[in-house]
Amino acid sequence: AITSTGLDAARSMEVLQRSAKMSAVGMGETVDIGRTLTAIIRAYGNEGMTAAKASEIMFKIVKDGAAEADELGRSLGRVVGIASTLKISLEDVGTFIATFTRIGVNTAEAVTAVRALIGNLELKKPGKDAIAALESVGLTFDMLRKNIKELGLTAAALDLFGRFKGREGDLQPIIANIRAMAGAMGTYGAQIEAVIAIQKHMMADTKEMEDASIRTGKTGAQMWNEIKAGMEGVFISIGDKIIPARKQM
Repeated sequence: AITSTGLDAARSMEVLQRSAKMSAVGMGETVDIGRTLTAIIRAYGNEGMTAAKASEIMFKIVKDGAAEADELGRSLGRVVGIASTLKISLEDVGTFIATFTRIGVNTAEAVTAVRALIGNLELKKPGKDAIAALESVGLTFDMLRKNIKELGLTAAALDLFGRFKGREGDLQPIIANIRAMAGAMGTYGAQIEAVIAIQKHMMADTKEMEDASIRTGKTGAQMWNEIKAGMEGVFISIGDKIIPARKQM
């Protein structure tokens, strides 16, 4: 049951409803979406993350980029744990995935790249070549990590690439992981205007996923039937806490 993952009855019901709505607008299988929304809420719950907000960001990732919706539902959960722990917002993660997939990269590869980039910049002990490369543009690793924390990954990365403009190859000691470097180059290096526009869209308070769901014309009863059918076999028992929550709706 979803409640076994640590979500209370109200949030569990919201995940169920949102998963069915997202599936109805072509965002993938209800089961995969439900797992991912649950992972996001657990990772970012202390920051006020809701299923509605998470589903909106996922919808924008697909809309603004070329991410495969069904693959996003299966793979996004792989990065939210490390991202939330290191205070990287879901909007920053979404901006990267949406932008990187615009150049033909598949969703799973984009998720792998942003996860590697976060680990490279935030967790890896810098070598002397990396320290020297940053010093050449007036930065230290402490300053870079402070920028990521205070400005966000997107703004900090754009600043970093701006400092190395014309000699991006010198970033290699700083972003040593090949997948991370390919993703960063393909995103913050090659698509600056797109990054800025997508980031702005990610941060906007919109209800585009909800509007798309309404346009499907499905009734509440149809949605509920899809919830039950989609979750069967994964969330085996909804439990006594959730059913009363539905009856009160």
